[in-house]
Amino acid sequence: MEDSTMKPDRLRVAELVNEVCTSLADESEDVARLVVQVLVSVYELDTDLRSGGRKDDARLGQFSNTIDDPKGVADSDMDTTLAEMMTDAMSLSNTERVLIVGYWFQICRGLTTFTGFQVNKELAQLGYRSSNITADMTRLMERKPQLMLQVQKSGKSKQGRKAYKLSSAGIEAAKPLIAGGTD
Repeated sequence: MEDSTMKPDRLRVAELVNEVCTSLADESEDVARLVVQVLVSVYELDTDLRSGGRKDDARLGQFSNTIDDPKGVADSDMDTTLAEMMTDAMSLSNTERVLIVGYWFQICRGLTTFTGFQVNKELAQLGYRSSNITADMTRLMERKPQLMLQVQKSGKSKQGRKAYKLSSAGIEAAKPLIAGGTD
């Protein structure tokens, strides 16, 4: 394995991630999970996994917040912290803040999905905690075009954990809101 003090080539990392995703596209979810678990084990990655639990924010320790978006997001987005993206947050609505945090999770951190709890936790860290994160996320899902998608729900109750992701329209809508812009 290479020296961990060297900065990874982000383009190469993105290419490798795309290769793995392409290879696993036709496999069952169980096979894909097993492949990821083996990689996590072999490379001793920091995933914060709990025994038997599922956590969607597994990441490559020192590589987190540096993986390029295969759709061509600018390099400057990849190194931007959430706090930097939210410098104009006081002038934004709750749903716009949620959209920016979703963009940060999905594009900058490379997560495929995120939860309302994760989004609200990040907002709280910055002093913008949502009083009703589910309502804010629902508003984004109800917009036309739909900016956010609910991709999974666990539990039968109304309070069940839901997993979300931004639609391509949501990603595009977030860009002009981000301080410094990416246009």
